[in-house]
Amino acid sequence: MLKGLGGARYCMNTPAALISAGVGAAFFAAASVFYYQPSFIRPDYALDAILTTNNSKARAAVTRLLLNPSSAQFDGLRSVQVDNRKYVCGSVNAKDKSGAYTGHRAFVYTVAIDFARIDDDGEIAQRHDAYKACPVSEEEEKLAQQKIGISPSALQAIKLVQKTLPTADPSVLTDMASQLSPAGSGPAGTTEQQLGRLAGQPGSGGQQSGNQTFKTTPGPEADWRSDKPPTVWPVFPPDHVLAKPAQKRTNAEALVLAKSVEDLWVKSKAGTSSQRPSLDELREALRALMAIDAKSAEFPQAWAAFVRLRMIEREASA
Repeated sequence: MLKGLGGARYCMNTPAALISAGVGAAFFAAASVFYYQPSFIRPDYALDAILTTNNSKARAAVTRLLLNPSSAQFDGLRSVQVDNRKYVCGSVNAKDKSGAYTGHRAFVYTVAIDFARIDDDGEIAQRHDAYKACPVSEEEEKLAQQKIGISPSALQAIKLVQKTLPTADPSVLTDMASQLSPAGSGPAGTTEQQLGRLAGQPGSGGQQSGNQTFKTTPGPEADWRSDKPPTVWPVFPPDHVLAKPAQKRTNAEALVLAKSVEDLWVKSKAGTSSQRPSLDELREALRALMAIDAKSAEFPQAWAAFVRLRMIEREASA
């Protein structure tokens, strides 16, 4: 009797098994054709979310600054790590107060403090701290050095200018670097001589130009002329801003710093750069020039740059 019941149960389960198998096969076929998997369990989406967390934070920080946040269009985002600090650099295009797009503007986002700066001169963003160019990683620096073909000592001089003049337009520094000959190229001379020529110093050996007339003392500033250097620097009162001691530099480095400040001012006046040197940066360049010995061969060029920068300083102060 038990055998009979077991046989009957087996016969009754056979149709159910066949139906289950058929339904399973149908679902398998449908899944093969219409495959769907929620995005939140896709491994590639999860990995992308991990890798782009800082990019998302950067977009959010930049968007918060915009006058028209919903119009933000981002491009060229990249992560940079310098001195154990992480940054996200890129550009954003957004609408200004009139509702028109102004074109992509560079931005830098500092991950540690969740803070962004946009190079927009107040056109598309609210008032915020002054923009500073994206830091350059060691890998990018090495590639740039290989591409330009300059010596490490020349690169160090450019970095000194960038450190002293943090708001310098990168194009100014690039122009300066491109004018330096590759290390060991021979005829170009030493790095010191190249930097001197780059700053406008006459002659590769620093020989004094014969068409310059020296005066014994500077006299009233209204009578100062760049082509007629005195034999000594002017003396300022102890409480004057230019009487403060200057950072130690070589003569060539001081001339390069002065030229970079002057070039940045000229570009800002011409409208080709959105940045201009601050009064502090102008005065630091003036102090650097005054540290050059008046008896040195570089003094005539230093004096000419000094006179021009004093005129710029007065215009900037006004």
